[in-house]
Amino acid sequence: MIDVNKLSENMEARNAVVESVLTDGAIGYRKFEVLTGNRLFAVLKLEDGNSPPFGASVRNAAGRELGIVGDRGIAWISGAQPSETLRVNWNNNQQCLSTLPSHIHSLSQLILPCKSEDSDRETSNVTASGHDIPKNKIIK
Repeated sequence: MIDVNKLSENMEARNAVVESVLTDGAIGYRKFEVLTGNRLFAVLKLEDGNSPPFGASVRNAAGRELGIVGDRGIAWISGAQPSETLRVNWNNNQQCLSTLPSHIHSLSQLILPCKSEDSDRETSNVTASGHDIPKNKIIK
């Protein structure tokens, strides 16, 4: 078991508890997957203004799941790196891409446009709650 309270702020253990049965006097070793990077809240918005569906998976370029989309496109993402492109998948397919800003801090709140990979046009603003919000804006 990993004491997750002793990990630094930018680290998160996946499956922090592992059970095993050892024989008397044996020493056991286990490998734990630990994500390093920023933790943030993101509101993902599609080009048509809608949100990705509840349960959509947010993954990095290596295919590692960093978060899951909740209601209204809100996702808690951990292990995020500045300028990283995130892939949002649902229905067993990559549906859209979203690029993080070059400067992010842990516990940031971002509004991120999520564009289809074949999109030719650049989305400059995302409208939420009747206000224009610049692309990749950090909310403080």
